[in-house]
Amino acid sequence: MVTKSLKSIWFWLVTLPFIYMASGFFLLPWLLQSYTPSFLQEKYHLNLSLGAITFNPLTYELHVNDAVLKTDAQEPVIALKHFYIDYSPSGLFKKEIIIKTILLEEPFIDFQLDNTGAFNLLKLFSAFTATEENVTSDTSSNTLPLSIKHFEINGAKGKFTDFRLSSPFVYEFGPLQYTINNLSFDKDSLSIHALKLALQNQDKIALASSVTFDPLKIHGQLDINHLPLPSLWGYF
Repeated sequence: MVTKSLKSIWFWLVTLPFIYMASGFFLLPWLLQSYTPSFLQEKYHLNLSLGAITFNPLTYELHVNDAVLKTDAQEPVIALKHFYIDYSPSGLFKKEIIIKTILLEEPFIDFQLDNTGAFNLLKLFSAFTATEENVTSDTSSNTLPLSIKHFEINGAKGKFTDFRLSSPFVYEFGPLQYTINNLSFDKDSLSIHALKLALQNQDKIALASSVTFDPLKIHGQLDINHLPLPSLWGYF
């Protein structure tokens, strides 16, 4: 009986780690890539395509490549070349959520106003917003404090098009670089922000600042150079 019990213990000691590793390395990425687009399509009528997804169950690092949100006409509205998140499960022992790194590589967003003045993103997410309005929020529920050690947006670009005019107004912005270190909403917690934004492919705006959210305090320096006011003024 003792020998049989020891064999059973050794069996589970070998099998459970194998199942955990296989689920993390293979099953979870497959589920995300296979079922996330269909779930969003069925639930919120969102057309999402995903590239390769990898997850490391030892380090809790997730990579998502080539995520593209499209219209019914298969035109990209929101795109992201690479998304990376590094989660630290040790934060649960401190009763908080700790994320070491969030990285967004080359995100793109296409803002459009059609001939009637309707905003394309509002139409795209109409099913999602309608569902959220019907959900009663529970403000009494307790949430764990969130801390993000490093957040970075690299090479973001965007475009704004207004089709209400006889000749559509098109304005492009980017690339945008934005980093935040030590982001937390705890009292007197200080986060460091750095922003660099180009308008029409020329460097125009730079920001270096420190921010606390409780209480809200902002210190830093904002540099704005050579804004294209004539073209913007003509549009407005």
